[in-house]
Amino acid sequence: PCTLPFHIASCDASSMISNEMFRRFGLPSIRREMPGMERAVFHMDGRGVAQHVETILEQPDIQAVQWVQ
Repeated sequence: PCTLPFHIASCDASSMISNEMFRRFGLPSIRREMPGMERAVFHMDGRGVAQHVETILEQPDIQAVQWVQ
């Protein structure tokens, strides 16, 4: 079990937007959820969100991805 403060972020709406829009609107929202967290997991809900996997993996504050088909 993790004893550090952690957060599971998600952005299900990103399944309906381009990567450019995800970078512009989704990432800032996700980043606002991270302050104070020692660990972060991104909840990736299906193929639509998976189009942004490379962008998500570039984020240094996200240590893991939770993939849900």
